[in-house]
Amino acid sequence: MEDHVKRMIAERTELEEKMRKLGDFITTNKGFALLSDEKQFLMRQQYEYMTNYQGVLQRRIELESY
Repeated sequence: MEDHVKRMIAERTELEEKMRKLGDFITTNKGFALLSDEKQFLMRQQYEYMTNYQGVLQRRIELESY
């Protein structure tokens, strides 16, 4: 496996861990409800962007792995 593919896989793994933590905070932490509407919106938006980015990384990895 080429080095750039290994780096993408490592980046995807790190991103997925951050997504898990943010998702857990949004869905299970009572402190989330105490945040302002704008902060809640931005955190949800950030999670959405992270999800999209994870999909892009995944597809790039797939293309490089053939």
